[in-house]
Amino acid sequence: MVKLMVVAVDHNMKMQKFHGGLYDKGRDLEIDGIFAEGDYLIYCEIEWEQDACREFGISIYAEMNALLTEIRASIDQRSIIEDLIKTYLVTNCDKKGISDYTHLGDGKIKRYVDYVFGYLVFYYKNDSSINVLEEKIRMNSLYGLEILPPHRDSFEFEITIK
Repeated sequence: MVKLMVVAVDHNMKMQKFHGGLYDKGRDLEIDGIFAEGDYLIYCEIEWEQDACREFGISIYAEMNALLTEIRASIDQRSIIEDLIKTYLVTNCDKKGISDYTHLGDGKIKRYVDYVFGYLVFYYKNDSSINVLEEKIRMNSLYGLEILPPHRDSFEFEITIK
């Protein structure tokens, strides 16, 4: 399985705009689009299903020259994934996956649940000035899923949204 995401970044590597993403078993994946001059982060995560060959390539086809630079630094992969998904959600949050908490007397707390490029995402937003949300989510079954730290139980997590 391959996860591939492209996002525009500023010179401080702060994510600005999500341009595309894929999650597929395919060998030849393509993110097509018109990309303005600037810096982009290409995130690629490969779940190797064999040991014989562990090489991959990224190609860019463009009218102008493009320079690819590999970032070799100790990067917190989890925070990059979180930032990528948040950047995606800013413009692609579909209203069908949004629940609000009007039963609390204030509909300014919202939860968005979706499957985004191979990740099951629970995204909470609290614009309420009076309510705090405490919620426990329990999964009946998790086939091929794992709840990531800081949560310890792989079937359940608790959150507090202030």
